Amino acid sequence: MLINVRQIATSAAAAWGLEALSAESREARQVKRQIEIGTACTLTDDRFFSENPDRGFADRF
Repeated sequence: MLINVRQIATSAAAAWGLEALSAESREARQVKRQIEIGTACTLTDDRFFSENPDRGFADRF
């Protein structure tokens, strides 16, 4: 039983690792495309993007 759990966990970790590499590649392509067309975000623009828009930042009032 324990061996099976380890195999499943190892397979899941490998799948997440591949997904992370894929996501980084997608993000790099997006940035490259934005730079090419001149619409790249600045670091301050990224501060206002949130995957959780219902939650504010700690330094906001």
